[in-house]
Amino acid sequence: MASNETNTDPVTNGGWDGNSTTDKSIIQDWIDTIDFGPRFDLPGYLAAKKNLTDSQISQLIDKVDRELTWVYAAGADGVDAAIQGTEKAPSYVSVNFLQVDGQTVAIRARAEEDGEALLVDLKALGLEDGEVFGRLVYGSLPISKIGELVKLESFGWAEPVYKPGYLSDIGGPIIFEDIPSAPEEVIQLKITPEDLTKTNTIATTHAIPPSILETTKISFDVNYSSEPAETPTTGIAFGMHWDSSQVAFDPVTGLTERFSLGAQPISAVLDDPIANGGLDGDPNTDKYILQAWIDAEGNWPNNSNLTLYRANFTALPGFEETQINFSANPDHLPANSNFVPSSIALTFPDQLPENKVPGPTLITQPTLDIDGNGVIDALTDGLVAIRYLFGFRGETLTEGVVGEDATRDTEEIVTYLDEVGDMMLDVDGNGTAGALTDGILFMRHALGFSDQALISGAISEDATRTTASAINDHLQSFSL
Repeated sequence: MASNETNTDPVTNGGWDGNSTTDKSIIQDWIDTIDFGPRFDLPGYLAAKKNLTDSQISQLIDKVDRELTWVYAAGADGVDAAIQGTEKAPSYVSVNFLQVDGQTVAIRARAEEDGEALLVDLKALGLEDGEVFGRLVYGSLPISKIGELVKLESFGWAEPVYKPGYLSDIGGPIIFEDIPSAPEEVIQLKITPEDLTKTNTIATTHAIPPSILETTKISFDVNYSSEPAETPTTGIAFGMHWDSSQVAFDPVTGLTERFSLGAQPISAVLDDPIANGGLDGDPNTDKYILQAWIDAEGNWPNNSNLTLYRANFTALPGFEETQINFSANPDHLPANSNFVPSSIALTFPDQLPENKVPGPTLITQPTLDIDGNGVIDALTDGLVAIRYLFGFRGETLTEGVVGEDATRDTEEIVTYLDEVGDMMLDVDGNGTAGALTDGILFMRHALGFSDQALISGAISEDATRTTASAINDHLQSFSL
């Protein structure tokens, strides 16, 4: 609206226009009055369309965005009619911006606590293409199921997800021309096993009479690369699979500090299901370890050393040849990436290499009979184990706690425990043998304790064997 009211232009300092010869002015302005029409009665619309009670309507409007609530009330047909222009939607509904596909609408829902739990509940309602990011869940939900959202304990709030664009100053959508973009290149993640070596170890046993054992250790580097080269990601998770009838897995070595801190877990041996060839598609492999590295900032590996670790195996009697495979679950890979499966064949020539290296004295069938008198006794073998784990050596290790008919002297007991103690005396499986945890468990077992009495107060916080049954099974494996 323009105004033609005449006003006096003060001459002082030249007036408003800076010209001392002008002395009159009019002020003109234009105001555009926007008519949004009558206020839309959403509660009344819900009551008419869905026959809901006042309480149900209040709960729905409280937890579901009003645009999404209107979509539910209008139904798929009503939304389509509004898009086609044959029916009118409320002014606050950006109907042309809604991502509606037939009977579904794209939504963003927030969980009360657990996004994964909400994703499960929404899938039960028919959510398609569901993805979870923290407490937020995205996907396409059947329009007819919007009203059931408020019944979910995991549900907090929901709103529609719009097509690309933004809102103008008065809330109306501004639609941009849909300019196709070049597809993002998929990152190829590769694990390459290389530098295979074989070492023959000659060792003697404590068997009577002593015998010579020859074992073959197999090792190779496990390297990481990507295409395009050196593309940073949020990490990687993959499995290394083998045939346990051909080779025995030894703990990996050569982890750099960065990689060792990021690996979870690194040596836990898991069963590879045989059905359909297992996780790696090979029916011959039955064991694997799962390895993962994570970088929340998306800069992994951020390290010039791309050898992740060195894998180590021991050839078992009757070994001929086998294959080590690497696989990955597509759901556990970084966004926009693909894992390239790989393998390494382990075969030996007819004759083993000439170079043979001396190895440690091996123990055939190690047992908890530490003093070698043919009996596992809490007050002899158990006390010797605890003293050993406390660090006692020499005569203080064995004084007064060795059976009269012992076949190992103090020096031989130390040698024996140095060789098998880490494996045998780490009773709770936390990677460290401790006097007041593993030693106590050994003594209680030897005294006949069972169930809760066996493990109470003696299990480490990071133990992998945490039940009386698991502890008992471990110690029984070293019985006479």
